[in-house]
Amino acid sequence: MIQKISFALLLSAICLISYSCKDKTTGTYMANTPTYIDFDEFRETSFEMTSPRELKNPGKIWIKDQYLFVNEVLKGIHIFDNSNPSNPQNIGFIEIYANTDLAVRGNILYADNYNDLLSFDISSINSPELICRTNDVFNFEAANNLPGYDSSLPSAGVIWDKGVILSWTQEKVTEDIGGVYAFGGPFITNDIGTFESNITGANASISNVSIGGSMARFSVTGNHLQILEKRVLTTYSLSGTCPSQTSTTNIWREGETLFSANDHLFIGTTTGMLIYNLDSPEAPVFVSDYPHVNSCDPVVVTGDKAYVTLRTGNRCQGDINELVIVDISDLTNPTEIATYQMTNPHGLGIDGNTLFLCDGSGGLKVYDRTNDLDLENNLISHFEEINTYDVIPYNNNLIMSSGAGIHQYNYSDISNITEISLIPVQ
Repeated sequence: MIQKISFALLLSAICLISYSCKDKTTGTYMANTPTYIDFDEFRETSFEMTSPRELKNPGKIWIKDQYLFVNEVLKGIHIFDNSNPSNPQNIGFIEIYANTDLAVRGNILYADNYNDLLSFDISSINSPELICRTNDVFNFEAANNLPGYDSSLPSAGVIWDKGVILSWTQEKVTEDIGGVYAFGGPFITNDIGTFESNITGANASISNVSIGGSMARFSVTGNHLQILEKRVLTTYSLSGTCPSQTSTTNIWREGETLFSANDHLFIGTTTGMLIYNLDSPEAPVFVSDYPHVNSCDPVVVTGDKAYVTLRTGNRCQGDINELVIVDISDLTNPTEIATYQMTNPHGLGIDGNTLFLCDGSGGLKVYDRTNDLDLENNLISHFEEINTYDVIPYNNNLIMSSGAGIHQYNYSDISNITEISLIPVQ
């Protein structure tokens, strides 16, 4: 049986590369097979406002005014009243199936829901109201993260337009190998357990601020929403009640994160940073790229500097773990300034001359970035023994996501940064 399975998988790989096989062979193998729900039924039942829930698997983070929004990976969005960062109050949960990303503009919360984009009116924070569902925005990429998926096995029988995949079962599959892609679609290894970053109103008051983490695939620029999905950047106008698509841009690298600054969009990809001009935000225009070795890549920008973290990851391969500082004073020719070795860097954030860096299992590192050429000798604080992911620094309050939950630190005295609260993972 082992020989039959190995032969079937090998022949499938050969067919996948050549896209054709003249002779077909019957193969039997164990695979993940999907359970579906009809699209119409799914759209009637895919979200619900519920009472507060405990954190279990926190994902992307966003703050809007005094509120903190935390994605529960593939489940929905927690809402916290963060008026007092020392004592955040869990006020509700929006249950959204297969949700991984979010953004807030004004009183509208945008969230992905499998392959649709939802727009919620959150002017009444305790009772968000769905005002628009934009269908078929996403080519759903995280199916293998849905309940029951066995990452050691291939997927079989996937028909993407049949319906929404609710779960997986593992069973023997017998089929003709050859002439078709036997597994029904590419293996998907989307690193959705990480986080994102876009900043609007960084110098605004607490009553007019909307900030996301550094691992974001959503970016709000004025009246436009940019959404990054693998090799496609799509822009939507937010002028009407519902988002309206204005452009689609194919990128030649595998995109991971978005960050907007200086009227430009900076895209972190697995093989480099891309820069797009946003003079016409409805249709971003390519300016230049900064290539790097294959690795996961969030980026944040301030002034004429871009800070890029490169790391090994479950889909990024490579063996590089470092922080790269790039001079972008000439946006057409980004140039590396310095590189520093790290443990496994993820998200990062900047406030003035202070750099906050999540170094994965290496903890939270805080640097004085006044001299980029001597950063490693200007470590202000190091919070170890925390598996860190992403940060939002704002108004002397640092919000950090980790494997333990959502931490908050007061850094009004940068020489004495103090943890003031933790929303724990249960």
